[in-house]
Amino acid sequence: MKIAIVDNCAYERTQTVSSINEYMTRCGMTEAVYSEFSSAYEFAAVLGKQTFDITVLDTDMDKMTGIDAAHILRRTQPSCAIIFVTNSRDFSIEGYMVHAAGYVLKPAADNKEYLFEALSFSIKRSLHDVAFIMVKCAVGERYILLDDILVLSKQFNIIYLELKDGETFALSGKYFDYEHRLLDDGRFIKTGRSQLLNADRISAVTHEGFLLDNGKEISLGRRVRERTYAEYIKHKAQWGKR
Repeated sequence: MKIAIVDNCAYERTQTVSSINEYMTRCGMTEAVYSEFSSAYEFAAVLGKQTFDITVLDTDMDKMTGIDAAHILRRTQPSCAIIFVTNSRDFSIEGYMVHAAGYVLKPAADNKEYLFEALSFSIKRSLHDVAFIMVKCAVGERYILLDDILVLSKQFNIIYLELKDGETFALSGKYFDYEHRLLDDGRFIKTGRSQLLNADRISAVTHEGFLLDNGKEISLGRRVRERTYAEYIKHKAQWGKR
């Protein structure tokens, strides 16, 4: 886990790192690597060379604000979680415009519950993005990122896996073993007795079902439509927008 701490106050950076380490120790995570930056300008200058899983940003800094740096970060590293730790409440609206995972008032040591909540969400999201499944198909075993999966289905006793790049292939094994793994991840919703849909790949809700981000339309029967819509809304509320 690579974490950037961006604050023009060395003492505040130290306190933030200490608080994050406390949370990581509680969670049994000891492999965090920290990179400290004394200005948003310094941080922005390395974004083409270094990548981060989580960035903790102050908002009020010289030359470039943390909000400005967050916009650059969001364009260059869209999957990086952003947490603002600041003295000011003035930038809270701007913070949500870059889909910040949290907005914590300084000192972070006095507001640990909010920092820990933001860290929990950020870490879960980071692990969520790299989760994978091993499947068995005609060419042997393959490891597939869950984020690349559009649909898992079973039709006429054949299990199909459809990916976002348009590739579809048949799987061997038991459908319910694959279904259990995907449902356990949290991003997949049931759209039929033997069909799962990746809710992260839904771009729009239609009158008939869903439109996926690759243009594919998923039609749902009237009986399952209301239940499936409710599951999708629950998923969006839990994970938010990337």
